[in-house]
Amino acid sequence: MSRKIIVLLLLTALILISSIKCQEKLFYIEKEWCLLSIEKSGDVFLLYNITVKVIKGSIKSYVSIGIPCPDFSVLEAYELETGAKLKYKKTVDRSSGTYLVTLYVSKPIYAGEARTFILRVILENFIYEDKTNPGNVGLLFKPCWWDPSYFSGIGDLRVKVVLPEDVEKNEVKCTPSYDNVFTEEGRVALYWERRNLPAEHKFSVGVSFPKKYVEKYVSLEEEEGFEDLLEIIVTLFVLTVIALCFIASFIGFFAKSTYEKPAFMIEALGPRKGLTAVEAAYLIMKYRRRRDYGRILCMILFGMIKKGFARILSYEPLRIWIDRDKYRLMRSYERAFADAVLENGEIDSRRLVKVFRALDRSLRTKMRGYCVKETVEYYEDIVKRAWEMVEEARLPEERFKTLAENLEWLLLDEEFSTRIRHVPEVVVRYDPYWDTYYWWYWRSLPLPQQPAEEVSLVRVADNIATAVEKTTSEIASRIEEVADKITRIFERESESGSRSTSSRSYSDIGCVCACVSCACVCACVSCACACASGGAG
Repeated sequence: MSRKIIVLLLLTALILISSIKCQEKLFYIEKEWCLLSIEKSGDVFLLYNITVKVIKGSIKSYVSIGIPCPDFSVLEAYELETGAKLKYKKTVDRSSGTYLVTLYVSKPIYAGEARTFILRVILENFIYEDKTNPGNVGLLFKPCWWDPSYFSGIGDLRVKVVLPEDVEKNEVKCTPSYDNVFTEEGRVALYWERRNLPAEHKFSVGVSFPKKYVEKYVSLEEEEGFEDLLEIIVTLFVLTVIALCFIASFIGFFAKSTYEKPAFMIEALGPRKGLTAVEAAYLIMKYRRRRDYGRILCMILFGMIKKGFARILSYEPLRIWIDRDKYRLMRSYERAFADAVLENGEIDSRRLVKVFRALDRSLRTKMRGYCVKETVEYYEDIVKRAWEMVEEARLPEERFKTLAENLEWLLLDEEFSTRIRHVPEVVVRYDPYWDTYYWWYWRSLPLPQQPAEEVSLVRVADNIATAVEKTTSEIASRIEEVADKITRIFERESESGSRSTSSRSYSDIGCVCACVSCACVCACVSCACACASGGAG
């Protein structure tokens, strides 16, 4: 009898141990930060910054992250600690409403260790017409949630939604009320933060704004079955149940999600082509952490001279003439430069700060969605090939033409003044044909107004180098008193309100952060949110 009792007790203990073991949590989401940037095109950039900590066992294969809609493209996936770019698998199962990106880890993650995963994607057809607020569009976003059988919870959840350009704060409706609202690079940004959540918690954010600010969205006629809010809620519930069943079929399916704010832009679409020489120079200097502000301003001035917007009257002191009748034809940073030139032709150094502010803003807008590193390498290669073209041109006329056509790009080279003085010598007879390329050189610099009968490329190159050196030197001497202000623009990550995130350089990674304040009215956006659960194994 006693032996039977002992056996029963042992069996009970084994069952209890097994039950406790099954209830053990294997993983923990230390942070899950999400950034959504709604572009004027109607596309949405989504950035996940997810840190997963292994409590027990290990992650030897993958981490999967749920995506909120089926129409998406992966831009970039990598591990923050190792810097390794990750192989990934994209899963889109419309029948079950399951949309995942499975990231294959670079090396196993063992108990006690944590790793951060960065995933950047573009979402299409994620902006829907808002039924509740006629004339509005918006989105409904639920950050990735986790299977409670394997995850113990989410420590830090943050969501930031950056609205399209020109949207005003008073035009925005959202649900739940935001924790903070601020401006970032001139755009309204909404922020939410939650802490210590259950792993399966489905935090939902709805944002609505006037449809005139986006070019593309899903209209009411295109919703196909999502005809009212009740049906959307039912559909979301069904999709959620199906998604959980799908996840349950994978033993050890684990995912950790942490968001990080894009520093300069969302770096994933390769090099950004089409930048001006000035913008490319500014980007290279920022990426390489250089501080040659005078050369940037000199490039702006020479570009304006070449386009007939300006003329140098003298070097010592530096005096410039601006054709203000062409003000509307100028780029934003050229207009800012023109505004810094006083009526007597001298430069007001205090106004030069606005030149860098305009240039910085212009470049950030153009670079959104593109890879900074690849863009820098792309334009550095352009400079390299431009020098090769000048040096390898065989005919004298061809060398003159090549130099003139590529001069703006050659100015990107820090060693421009030295290298241009060493171009192979050629001499050509002056012909009005050269005015097509050099009229700005003959007429807009304080040099001899008429070229000689024979024109030496070495002499032209030396004069151009001298002009660049004198102009750069004169401008540099005028910006000493405002250099600190320019540096703050040059080094900051973004121009945001007092409650926005702290700044870093373009090549760094930021984070989602903001203070808690204020509230707003509720919005109901007509859109469907698909399975956004994740896992690992």
